[in-house]
Amino acid sequence: SSLNITNILKAAGPLGIMLFGVTWVVASGKTDVAFPEVGSLTSMTFAYFYLAGTSSVLAGLFGIGVGLVMGAVSAFLVIKCKFHPLISTIAVSPAGGALAISYSGGSAIKLSAIANKTFIYGICQWQVGPFPVIFIIAVGLARVMWFVQEKTTFGQYIYAIGDNPQAVMEAGVATWKIDLILYLVSALCASFAGLVYTITVYTSGQPIMGTSFFLNGFTIVFLGALAIKLGKCNVLGTLISAVILSCLTNGLTQLGAHYSVTQLSKGI
Repeated sequence: SSLNITNILKAAGPLGIMLFGVTWVVASGKTDVAFPEVGSLTSMTFAYFYLAGTSSVLAGLFGIGVGLVMGAVSAFLVIKCKFHPLISTIAVSPAGGALAISYSGGSAIKLSAIANKTFIYGICQWQVGPFPVIFIIAVGLARVMWFVQEKTTFGQYIYAIGDNPQAVMEAGVATWKIDLILYLVSALCASFAGLVYTITVYTSGQPIMGTSFFLNGFTIVFLGALAIKLGKCNVLGTLISAVILSCLTNGLTQLGAHYSVTQLSKGI
């Protein structure tokens, strides 16, 4: 039905946005497992400042700002300290989660009475036929990032670093700048998606929101490598995979399947 299509795309839109930056990081041969906690920290930061009387725009900027700081710390550990990307982002992830919990001692910060007054909430309620605006935004962002990925020198460097980083460095490319940009883009995408989830889905700041995104996130990113550019993680593939996973979850829910069956299906 039209309503069901809308629900599927509403779920797929912000999920795809959250993972676009991670897709680029993985395509470059690195890892970023901190993106779920970036979303959680952004969520709690926004809720804390918004509830304290800050405007929704300024609270949103604060939330995105702390998310970018997490991305910058991950990049610093990878680039300057030469730690393995997996180890670096594993270290950053619980630190961000702990900071998110510190805002309220681990409790959610409820925004249900005021979340619908925000600009993001208004945008996410709009639809063009069965297509929610948040999914249209995800498609637009994917197209822009696809263009950068496929038609620019920067985009080609992403895959070149993933294939042979030493060759790229010997060609005189400042790979550290690319790594920095990738981790910042990953944090920015996760932060924006965290805001969307906070305002439109949970209507509250969620200190442990990220736990639900880890498995789904990497399932989608690697599944996307089979949709387009076979064997290469890419943003369009990630968006397609987000829709596929949303269809799977939505369908099993309507069939009354137990949560464990849904998780097993994703694993298979």
